[in-house]
Amino acid sequence: MHALHLIDLLHAEHQALASIAAGDTLVFALEQLLLALQSQSEEPMHACVLLIDEADRYCGASAPTLPPDLTAALQLGDSRQSPFGMAGFSGAPVYCGDIARDPLWSAGRREAVLHGYRSCWVTPVFCAKGHVLGVLGLLFQTARHPTQAEIELMTISARSTAHVIERSRLEQAALHAQEQARLAFFDSESRFQAMASALPLQSWLAQPDGTLYWLNESLCDYAGLSMQSLLDGALRLCIHPDEREQAAQAWQLALAEQLPFDMPLRLRAHDGQYRCFLARAVPLFDEGGSLVRWVGSNSDVQEQKNLQEEMDFMARALEQERARRSSERDRMWRLSTDIMLMADLHGVIIAVNPAWTGVLERSESDSLGIEFISLVHPDDRAVAQQHLTRLVEQGVTVRMELRYRRRDGVYRWIAWRVMPAQKLVHAIGRDVTDEKEALLALQRSEHALLQAQKLESIGKLTGGVAHDFNNVLQIISGNLQLLKLTVGEHEQAARRLLSAESAVERGARLSSQLLAFARRQPLKPLVTDLGRLLRSMQELIRRALGERMIEEIFISEGLWHTLVDPNQMENVLLNMAINARDAMADDAGGGRLTFTLGNVTLDGAYASLHADVHPGQYVLLTITDTGHGMTQEVIGRIFEPFFTTKREGEGTGLGLSMAYGFIRQSAGHIEVHSAPGAGTTFKIYLPRSLEQLAEPPPVLHGPVQGGSETIVVVEDDAAVRHTVVDMLLGLGYTVLQAEHGESALALLEQAGPVDLLLTDVVMPGTVPSTELARLAREARPGLAILFTSGHAHDVLMQGGRLAPCVELLSKPYGRDELARTVRRVLDSRCSSAVAEPAGQRILLVEDNDDARAMSAEMLTMLGHTVLDVADAEAALLLLDTAGLDVLVTDISLPGKSGMELADLARSRLPQLEVVFASGHAWGASLARERQATFLQKPFGLEDLARALGSPMPAALAGLD
Repeated sequence: MHALHLIDLLHAEHQALASIAAGDTLVFALEQLLLALQSQSEEPMHACVLLIDEADRYCGASAPTLPPDLTAALQLGDSRQSPFGMAGFSGAPVYCGDIARDPLWSAGRREAVLHGYRSCWVTPVFCAKGHVLGVLGLLFQTARHPTQAEIELMTISARSTAHVIERSRLEQAALHAQEQARLAFFDSESRFQAMASALPLQSWLAQPDGTLYWLNESLCDYAGLSMQSLLDGALRLCIHPDEREQAAQAWQLALAEQLPFDMPLRLRAHDGQYRCFLARAVPLFDEGGSLVRWVGSNSDVQEQKNLQEEMDFMARALEQERARRSSERDRMWRLSTDIMLMADLHGVIIAVNPAWTGVLERSESDSLGIEFISLVHPDDRAVAQQHLTRLVEQGVTVRMELRYRRRDGVYRWIAWRVMPAQKLVHAIGRDVTDEKEALLALQRSEHALLQAQKLESIGKLTGGVAHDFNNVLQIISGNLQLLKLTVGEHEQAARRLLSAESAVERGARLSSQLLAFARRQPLKPLVTDLGRLLRSMQELIRRALGERMIEEIFISEGLWHTLVDPNQMENVLLNMAINARDAMADDAGGGRLTFTLGNVTLDGAYASLHADVHPGQYVLLTITDTGHGMTQEVIGRIFEPFFTTKREGEGTGLGLSMAYGFIRQSAGHIEVHSAPGAGTTFKIYLPRSLEQLAEPPPVLHGPVQGGSETIVVVEDDAAVRHTVVDMLLGLGYTVLQAEHGESALALLEQAGPVDLLLTDVVMPGTVPSTELARLAREARPGLAILFTSGHAHDVLMQGGRLAPCVELLSKPYGRDELARTVRRVLDSRCSSAVAEPAGQRILLVEDNDDARAMSAEMLTMLGHTVLDVADAEAALLLLDTAGLDVLVTDISLPGKSGMELADLARSRLPQLEVVFASGHAWGASLARERQATFLQKPFGLEDLARALGSPMPAALAGLD
């Protein structure tokens, strides 16, 4: 029940009681109360009160808005023929939800239905002693049952009605008593006093001068004193001390002016407690107008006072709560970071909070009076209108996410929670633009990661296949070339050998493309001017396209250099041109292929959307054709090996996969933009190089030369090993052979002079090829090393490229290529003398197990003695090791950091050299502050040797 209903009802009761006190009739007072009760209902409602006398008979009615015939009909019949009679008879409320269907209602039912009433609720009205004074009825024109709040309101209304009826009867009894006293005054004083004694309220009589001379037993019982004590002055002492003086002054004023006395007083009861009374006295005059006596009464109004105090307290509490909530709402409205908005049911904005301006950059004055749907993105307006219609028609709370236009035209995503209340629309919105963009970026990154993982898995598979395939091709190629030496002038055999060699070359190209995709091909990167490279290929590209197609080349001024393998880059450009030619084959105009070169800087925002991109400066190569374009499904697969959209027999499906692998192996990035019928654009990003342009390496040519040196061939595949041995023997070399690293080391210990170690990279056994090379050079300082492999294994790679100074002969190779490479390596071995090892004692601290093992192996290869641990705490225990020269530590360690470790180590060993290793460039400044050396991860043998202040040992130069 709403507190305002209670306050209004109590106010109406107070007015009705005042009306009774002013002399108005009970019917009039009840009409005031009933009209106030009717005003509390949100739908038409008519109230009435039927009075019941002590003989349980209807003795009157008050129905200000009820038709007279219905009022009269309700008072007919016995006590069980209507809800009014049943409530009065049973003393319990009766709720009739549908008059027309109630079988127990006969008296007044026809009149009620004729006047359009459908439901009737009746509750008995009890006096303070529990007797039924009447019944209170509420009639409605709709069939319904009361809610709990309405039942509570009826109960309080019945109580208020009882107060009014009791007060009226008391007033009537007092007036009647006074009238009877006046009429019988001259007849019998004793009869008057007897009548006053019988009244339920406290009565008293006083002389014209105000002296009390009689009071009834009710007053004596209340005070717990005898009548004589009270008459002697004890009654004055029963008045509360705070009110005695005021009461005496008011009583004297009434005596002086012979006017009625009326004053609220607190009187002490026999138990010492005070209760509130309304003390009233009227003067009685004889027929001659002379004052005869005063007739007074004290009415107990403590309950009314308590009720009034409760009503006042509730009013104050309600006002405080209203003020508090208003303050909280205002504070929330002003300080909330979420948008708060009020609009009418047509969507016209009535009020917005400051967050509206902060998010949408629209002031309050510019926003009021406009329809909020007008700010919604056109694509979202239909959805917004549907939600608004559902909200208005169904009165439900809706949630929606819409794009709203800021003043600058940019749209922001707002998540709304909208609800109707009091014929208004209240909405709370939160800006979720950043969350949506972050989610979209995450989804893109996840997609890119999945794509990269898929291509990486395919790459591992194709790399392994290519390795085995190259071994097979090596056997075939070597034997074919050896066979050519035996067939002599046999023309038919020579043609067949030539055809077989051509097939081997095609297989080698296929294997090379697979290795390129798998990022396992050996690259020889050079600082390259892509503009110069592209222009040098222009004629070749033109011939590849044909006369019907047009090629265009645009190169920006000041084009940066990039570090790529120029030969492989030429293959990429040619493959892209051929693919574009095939895509434009059906173009009636011939088609146009455009190459554009420029400089670009990729920031962190771009890198966050592409998992394989690092922020930095890049050379951008854009290749655009006017072909038939591709669908998104095709774009998702174009870099997969053997995937092609060409007809069978027209392509291998390896051109783009090779380009993708080469670009990724060169630390680059490739993008594809295409749509059916709109052509295709490839964007290739290659990192900028700040180094000077490099001259291309000399091409091996000239006559094939053999030699008489001794060569050790290490190859686990017997067929490949025998083929290579036969070719070397045919070139005049002395050849020793081994099938793995262990047997090769044993052979080197027993053999005489050896000039060259020719070893496969990937071999079984406990001695890998790099370890074999290191141990062989330690045993034979002048020994030349030549690696051979079907693909460049990770041990020979650095940053995705072939490590500098490593001599690698890729399988499959021919007799001529083998001869020229072996001759060149043997001729240059004079510059490969083994330097004396640095021989330093180094403490290595690295928490990553794999990185620590690799770094320790590299330091050992450089000739140093290494103590390696995983954390600073373990390193501190080794600082007292005799002859410790250098501390090599990672910066980020569990527990104490590398910086803290270095400070503690320097405090104990001031001459200790310190090298900080980290993948973060900011570590360089920290190293300078501590007068230490900084080693950027990832690092190679040359980087490590340079950080330790010693030159790279010549014997190991090719292993970095």
